[in-house]
Amino acid sequence: MPESATFPSPAVSVCIPAYQAEKHLAATLDSVGAQTFRDWEVIVTEDGSRDRTEEIVRAFAAKARQRVRYIRHEVNRGLPATRNTGLAAAAAPVLALLDADDLWTPDHLATCLASLGDPAAPAAVWSPCAIFDDATGDVVGRRHLDPEDRDRVPEALHAGRLLRHHGGGHTEKMRGRARRRTKTTRGRRPPPPLRRTRARPPSTPATRPR
Repeated sequence: MPESATFPSPAVSVCIPAYQAEKHLAATLDSVGAQTFRDWEVIVTEDGSRDRTEEIVRAFAAKARQRVRYIRHEVNRGLPATRNTGLAAAAAPVLALLDADDLWTPDHLATCLASLGDPAAPAAVWSPCAIFDDATGDVVGRRHLDPEDRDRVPEALHAGRLLRHHGGGHTEKMRGRARRRTKTTRGRRPPPPLRRTRARPPSTPATRPR
């Protein structure tokens, strides 16, 4: 992958935690590459797995014009720690969280950034997602925040969100869900599903908890 010094600072850092992600990671990265908004970098953090993740990231980096970074945990540290590693490495003022087996529609970043607005606007934006059957591609449901949660965006920070980069991170003592150490902030939700996620049990994490 090219050295980061050859790239200007991006507008958005796309942070992808990965554990045993080789099956779907290439498609996930291709969905980032297909974005109509082009000023991004990708950071893939592998959480101690032993598969083709690094090879897939390097193949994507070879064809991308944007900065693509691969970071590795030698031992499995769990999802919160893996997200934190990617967040700490991010160079952009806006962070976009994406799981290694999810897909973005081509207008995901452009639409979310438009909703994020100016510095006085809400500090976080989340997109509804379509849940699809991996075998057939059929949409089997939709996921969005419940109305009572929309003013508590950091309470259950998950993939598919954009947020301003103010430091902090996820508490690494939590297992399963990742929570962000920050004050409560109001969010704004773009209307259509901009993300596709594979149907799986709700407890299945993007990286294995310790």
